[in-house]
Amino acid sequence: MSNISTKPKVVALTEVKHKSKWSANLSEFNISGCNIFSNDLSCNSRGIIVYVSQDLACKLVNVNVNFSEFLLLQVTGVFAHNKSMLIGIIYRSPNSVTENDLKLFELINTICSDNKNNLPLAGDFNWPNIEWSTWSSPNSLGPETKFLDTLRKNFLLRHINKPTRLGPDQ
Repeated sequence: MSNISTKPKVVALTEVKHKSKWSANLSEFNISGCNIFSNDLSCNSRGIIVYVSQDLACKLVNVNVNFSEFLLLQVTGVFAHNKSMLIGIIYRSPNSVTENDLKLFELINTICSDNKNNLPLAGDFNWPNIEWSTWSSPNSLGPETKFLDTLRKNFLLRHINKPTRLGPDQ
């Protein structure tokens, strides 16, 4: 990041661990000038890491929901008057089961009910059947539709309209 003219204040990464579940030490991911936050990299998850510029005050926020692949951070210093902002980073496996999806919906509902403003949620939700241009899914009773309903209920919008990484065949 030393070669870019405007440095980001917050960088969030999902799937930092390889699928073969190699172990990772958080110190391997350090970036100078940033504080690092992570979910438990020693457990059986893909891993989430968030880098926050050291000139911003930041703390981890706990939410009493049993969905494991997320981080919720309260960042202060982004806005004038030292107003804080919550940032949520979520990873949902493409192999997620219904029970886990329900926990994800509960997580989003809980975060949004407690925090009405300044709440960007980012991550990898792995919903390939959602048609984002119409906010619909071919399966009107499927989990993708329930996910879209959760977003609508909480007045959340999608801001990224193109892939953020390409696969080997793209």
